[in-house]
Amino acid sequence: MTLALEQAHASDCTLKAILADAIQMVLGSSETRSHDNAAHPSTDLGGKGLSKWRLSRVDRYIREHLHRNITLPELALAAGLSRMHFAKQFKAAMGRRPHDYVLGKRIELAKSLMLNPDVPLVDVAMNSGFQSQSHFTTVFRRLVGETPHRWRCARTAVPQGAASDRVVPFSSRDHRSDLERS
Repeated sequence: MTLALEQAHASDCTLKAILADAIQMVLGSSETRSHDNAAHPSTDLGGKGLSKWRLSRVDRYIREHLHRNITLPELALAAGLSRMHFAKQFKAAMGRRPHDYVLGKRIELAKSLMLNPDVPLVDVAMNSGFQSQSHFTTVFRRLVGETPHRWRCARTAVPQGAASDRVVPFSSRDHRSDLERS
């Protein structure tokens, strides 16, 4: 590392600054990990799964970032583990993959947002961290067993045929021109 810094100094000051920042980040993260491990000794049950303190850090990270895309490396960093080690430990502790857990949390948030019938489903989807209403509907139906619209109608005062969420199938639309109808 020292050799790389010396060569960077000779050739480019910008490169030196980047390398110095990278080295500080690496050293800082290893110090943080060793400090975290000392402050929170592992409480794994028989060596299976993440410790409670790591799970709570990951859960807090998910809650704070649920509105946007959350990646496995981000969750692993929050837990202070490598990506693959985190995924294995998380599944052992929770019984499901991190991605499935995040989707479940997104659906929980969406359900709470859908209790307000004035919020359009597209806004529910976007505010729950889904990239599209279509993806939201697919995941919701798979996990809950019914579409978001039907779920909402069963739990709020929105009638089944409410215009705000109603989609008219293409096959049942009137395709004649205005001239043909008169």
